This record gives sequence, C-alpha cells and structure tokens, in this order.
Amino acid sequence: MMKTFLQQFSMATAITLLLCSCGGGVTPNPSSSALSVAITDAPSCGFDHVYVTIKRVRVHESTAATDSDSGWQEITPDLPVKVDLLSLSNGIMMSLGKMPLPAGEYHQLRLVLADNTPGNMANAIVPAGGSIQPLDTVSNMQGGLTMMHSITINPQAHTELVLDFDVCRSIVQRGDGSYALRPVLSSTEMHLSGGITGYVGTANAGAAVYAEINGAVIKGTVADSNGRFVLAPIAQTSAGRNYDVVLSQENFGTAIVTGVPVNAGAETILSSEGNPIVLTPAAMQAASGTATPASALATIYAQQEINGQRYTTRIVNANADTGTWNMELNNAIPELASFGPLPLNFVVNPAEAGHYTISSTPVAGTSQNSSVNVSASAAMNINVDFCAGTTGNFGAGALCIAS
Repeated sequence: MMKTFLQQFSMATAITLLLCSCGGGVTPNPSSSALSVAITDAPSCGFDHVYVTIKRVRVHESTAATDSDSGWQEITPDLPVKVDLLSLSNGIMMSLGKMPLPAGEYHQLRLVLADNTPGNMANAIVPAGGSIQPLDTVSNMQGGLTMMHSITINPQAHTELVLDFDVCRSIVQRGDGSYALRPVLSSTEMHLSGGITGYVGTANAGAAVYAEINGAVIKGTVADSNGRFVLAPIAQTSAGRNYDVVLSQENFGTAIVTGVPVNAGAETILSSEGNPIVLTPAAMQAASGTATPASALATIYAQQEINGQRYTTRIVNANADTGTWNMELNNAIPELASFGPLPLNFVVNPAEAGHYTISSTPVAGTSQNSSVNVSASAAMNINVDFCAGTTGNFGAGALCIAS
C-alpha cells in the first residue's frame, strides 16, 4: 500500500529546505546525473531535543581523500541549517539539498557541522526534563562526520540518499556531566527502500521500536502520541533476510514480531489503530556495570534470546570518562509473533522472563557478553575489561597500554 508511505513522505517535503549546490574542485554538467541528500533520526534515549547545525554535505570518489584534496562535490546552504534531530522520526525527513554529479562510484560522504562559539550553541542537547547544554564536536575531524558509503550514480539518473543519524548511540556523557558527539550514521537509497508501520496501544506511546537482523539494530523509532510508529525509509529485504521488529518500553514487557518483509516503495503493516499491539505491564529491575578502559567508548546492548535468536531490547552508552553505565530492564515474559495476516498472534515464552545477555561493545573490536537474570532482583557489577588477557583487544592497542 503506497498511499500511507507517500503521505508520510509528503510530510517530509513540507519542511524541505531549498539549498544551493556548488562544486568542490570538479565542475559537473548540470544536465547530467544528480544526488540529493536528506536526513532522518532514530530513538532519542533520554533527550528532549538534540540540535546540530549542518554547514554542508560533501562526497568524494575516493575513501582516501582528505579534507584538502581536490575532487569534492558539495551541497552548501546559504546559511547553516540548525535542526532538531528528534523532530525527524517516524519517517519524517529533511532535505539537505541536491547536487549535479557525473556518473560514477562515490565512496566517501562527509556531513560538516558548524562549531559552537561563545553565545551560539550551534550543536546542543536538552536532557529529558533538563536544560539546554552544549554538545561537544571538537573530537570530530574538522573535515566533517565521515561515512564510507558506496553510492552509484547512474547516467542521467537522480539518486536520493537518506542519512540516518542514530542519536541513541551517537551521544556520550562525560564524567563531569557534559556531552560529546560520537556520530553513528547510516544511509539508505530511497529507490531501494520501503517502510514498516503499525500502532501500539495509547498507553505505549513513546515505546522504542527497532527493526533488527540477528539482533543488530538496523533502524529505530519511537511510537508517537497516537501510538503510531513508522520505520522508514528502510532497505528492502531479500530471501532469508527479513527483519525482526522489537517493541520495548519501561514498565512494560517486550513484544517481538519476526520475519517481517519489506518491499521497495511499499509499506509492511504490523497492526492497525483499531487493533494495536498492546505491551503487557511489567516490573523493572536495574542493571549496571563498568566497561574498562573508558576510552573504549562502549555501547551496551541488552538482548533476550528466544529459540536461539537474540533480540536487542535496550541500548545505552557507557560514560566516556568513567566507563560506567546503567539501564532498567523488565522482568516480564517476552511475547513473540510471526509476521502474517493481521491481527498477529503473540505467544508467551515463560522460560525467558528476566533473562538477558548484556553485550558490551567497544567502538572497535570484540564484544564481551554477560548473562544476567533480573527476574527477582537487580543485576549489578556487570563489568568488562577489554584489555584483559590481550593487548589492544578492541583495535586500539595504545589505549590498552596507556590504561
């Protein structure tokens, strides 16, 4: 059904910003192929607002190109564009502009942000219920947030690329309470994508909804105030590579829909407003630990395993200075349904109530897993040392030696 998906896309174009484009060392033929770029977002993980100010988007044919090399192609607005990333969820996208490009393969994309200056927080966050604070981007290359992504520009074709800025995994807190940007970006080509839509009960507004493959989160969103969720654009599936959709919310149990297909240009519907997916109320238990060294910038995934398959239900980042982290996990029986005719039939899995695998994943290198049981009590001191027993386990030997 194209109508709903296209209506959602129309919402995005209603807030489109018209940007000019200019060359970065090569002068393309305006009548040749073109690339347009838009941006969207994933779940917020405890923030009311996340602002970034985009100066330009750059693409290059070479993965080895440096900031000063020739050959860059750019989209540059008349004025930097300040956007609240959390306004770009549930399929809403903001256009960053369009540029003519010669046909070919492009392998590097950079999103260049403005700097914070005295009196002007170009990049900032508002923690849930808190006040605005600067978001530090100094640690990022001045040349921009870099993504190695192969983009094929066919002759006389217009390629539409959507950047997905994962706020949940992109912002880390420091020991002094300040925040820094560690960007996690992905991209989707519109002509190869579709959408997954549905509703949760009104009591479950704000629930996190993840599309996953083998426990790896591909795309996420949050259900809006009406309970509606839209995972779009999301890459079309292939044989044996359908998505699992995980719905998770504090004070409620987890619901999982397996084997969800996505076709290009279409939406896959999981539930309706009149017959939504309703999460079961549940008690919560704390889980916490420390990832050492803190410079590993670990992301912590809570996963439940059902019939040999893991499903990610919660994601937090360890503190960038101390390595500490904490999250709340439900101790309810997870519910599982296979995708098929609506309404979906959910069945319970009692043996998995309160059982999780905590996967601590460094910024580069090998994850460490810990099994925990929060069915009756909290799980504390889930500590990992990425340097124990080996030098540079997570791909940064110097950090292990320094620690």
